[in-house]
Amino acid sequence: SNAIVTAVNPIPNVWLGSSDPDNSICQNEFITFSSVPAGYANYHFFNNGVSVQNGASGTFTTAALLPGNSITVVATNLGCVSPVSNALVITIIPADVVNGGADFAACINAPVITLLGFTPAGGVWTGTGIISPTGVFDPATAGAGNHPLLYAETNANTCVGYDTIVAVVNPIPVIATTPDPPTFCTGGSVSITASGATTYTWSPATGLSSSTGATVTANPLVTTTYTIVGIKNNCPDTVFTTVIVNPVTPVTISGNLSIGSCESTVLSASSATGGTYSWGPLYNLTCNTCSAATVSPTATQDYYVQFTNSFGCKGSDTVTVTLENIYNYFMPTAFSPNGDGVNDSLHVHGRGIKNITLMIFDRIGEKVFESVDIKQGWDGKLRGTLMNDGVFVYVLEVVYCNGEIKKEQGTLTLVR
Repeated sequence: SNAIVTAVNPIPNVWLGSSDPDNSICQNEFITFSSVPAGYANYHFFNNGVSVQNGASGTFTTAALLPGNSITVVATNLGCVSPVSNALVITIIPADVVNGGADFAACINAPVITLLGFTPAGGVWTGTGIISPTGVFDPATAGAGNHPLLYAETNANTCVGYDTIVAVVNPIPVIATTPDPPTFCTGGSVSITASGATTYTWSPATGLSSSTGATVTANPLVTTTYTIVGIKNNCPDTVFTTVIVNPVTPVTISGNLSIGSCESTVLSASSATGGTYSWGPLYNLTCNTCSAATVSPTATQDYYVQFTNSFGCKGSDTVTVTLENIYNYFMPTAFSPNGDGVNDSLHVHGRGIKNITLMIFDRIGEKVFESVDIKQGWDGKLRGTLMNDGVFVYVLEVVYCNGEIKKEQGTLTLVR
């Protein structure tokens, strides 16, 4: 028959020791438990029968033991489980109850702070920003952020109690205002917005819509510097902004404001400084960007000019050009082209005239002058030569702007 060989694995046996020779530690002190022998497949540690660690490691380290503990281990190897090891009971020597006091916050530019309210006295402070172990904290040394500060006190049994508080160091807010600089024209206003903080106070209050808030409307009468205090996390910053009030340059329109039908008038704008002009409305108006514009309204019409100075501030003026329905003409009967500046030429005068036709003949019927332009007069010359004294015949046709036609003929006298 065949032989059957059965392997019989030994039952593991485990012993438990600790890193503390007398199995007595301070509260919150670390202690390591070690299983002997090492090399088994698994070690399962218990505290009073409650599992605290289960795995391949034969050691168990803790700083959370409380009085009344009892640590044991069970080893498993090749599918066989050991008996429960010897039990280690660790004596816990209590540390003093330590209170580090309350958490606190400070601005990074605050003076050094002496910590108070911690008990019992006589301990040592450590942590970022601690410049003296007795409890002196420097926000500038710590820098902005949340900083845990540890207070440790050692009692007569050399057991150390701990407490941690948090020091919050807040940076100084950086306040900015827009626009920068704020400007507006006399009679206007500008909206200013501050940023970088949580609350804001503005001063002086003169010319402001409000002395608090992130956004205010400013309309001081003169250029004014305002102080803005912004606060964030109880840390203040102060900035200044100057509101510039730019002047509006007055502009005045001058010119003949009463014209007849078919007539034009030149409106001239004048101001004390350089700048640009804009005329309107663009109705029978020439050159709307010149300092002077010729207008030819067909009815009574308002015209305005807007003047923009170098600051971008706009002044304006408005006039009314009145259209008068006057239709008349006058034909002189004598003139003296002798170069004395008085009556040296013969012109047709009138109001509401659209066009004319004027012909002048000498005594033998020869035409010596003809014009269809009311602005063109006769200087008494024929082909460049001044004619002698005499009586001349004229034929005149006047066409008014309303379509009416007047015809006339008569005599005129040239007197040198």
